[in-house]
Amino acid sequence: MADDIDKEQLALSFLKGLTVFNVKERIENEENAIALFQSFGILPFRDTIRNCYVCDQPMKTYKSAMCRLGWAYVCTNSVHKKVQESPMVNTWLEGIHIRFEQVFFLLVCFFRKMEVLHATYEVEVSNNTVVDWYSMFREVCDLVVTKHFDNVQIGGPYLHVEIDETHLTRRKYNRGRQSVMERAKYFTFGGVCIETGERFYVLIQKCDRNTIWPLIKKHIAPGTSLHTDGATIYEDIDGEKGEKFGLDIWNHDFVNHSAGEYSRLEMSPNSKKLKTVTTNHVENQWKHMKKDMTFRNDPDLLLSHMAKHQYFKQRLEGKPATLENWLGSFLFDVRQFWKL
Repeated sequence: MADDIDKEQLALSFLKGLTVFNVKERIENEENAIALFQSFGILPFRDTIRNCYVCDQPMKTYKSAMCRLGWAYVCTNSVHKKVQESPMVNTWLEGIHIRFEQVFFLLVCFFRKMEVLHATYEVEVSNNTVVDWYSMFREVCDLVVTKHFDNVQIGGPYLHVEIDETHLTRRKYNRGRQSVMERAKYFTFGGVCIETGERFYVLIQKCDRNTIWPLIKKHIAPGTSLHTDGATIYEDIDGEKGEKFGLDIWNHDFVNHSAGEYSRLEMSPNSKKLKTVTTNHVENQWKHMKKDMTFRNDPDLLLSHMAKHQYFKQRLEGKPATLENWLGSFLFDVRQFWKL
């Protein structure tokens, strides 16, 4: 346990005071990048024990110029033929074709939200390489969001949740050709808890009651007060229809956008105080999400970008917006899914 704490402190010391201006001074060469990934538990140290996949006995290490880390595992058990294995097997960085320092620089570009063309220039790699690594980083975000937030309900008694649906791929003024996503009629449904800031996002193909209400039941805790727009799919959600569907909504307030109403004051049945009924919080999330998504013609890409947005908003929420905190959290998350 003490060794794990020491390694975590060593890992965080690599990132202390890191900025986009001194990153190339901190990671001067390949050895520094390898040491950083080893301290975070993403690459193994030479004293890391690994068992042979044939006899399940601990292997030894030997110096090898053929391996990226400069050493490799070998099993010399006389029961079977000699087995050699790279220490990068079954790690997050298995099979990479660029330098370790370039991987770290790409990670910095990803968290600084650099465009692909800009990152290509900064890291001196090809355009396709940046696209592939950005996709790989979003996969990690997707794994974290799926594990920690997919099955978590937001809201609860005396809490208010705003829910809304949006079309991420609609053309402006209906000009130009329809995209694949627009023809398939993909929508995004989500909600935000006003008091806690918790949120959820789901990609759907039908925006009707049979699709929306099960998602409300899954993602919103019983006893929550809902704020919506005046869409008919939310009609009587806190009444008999909602009860028959198995929903437990304490109170439902809505604003009528068709009449130009976007916010109003109303007496809260819980606290007997004035409250603001609006959907501005969740609609603000759509604004930021759409800003992050420049390419929306593929459902899989859309889901990965949604996961990235949710990772930034929930996993990194409350932490100072520094590379030190963001990269540290991300690399520790990588270690959770690719254990050595």
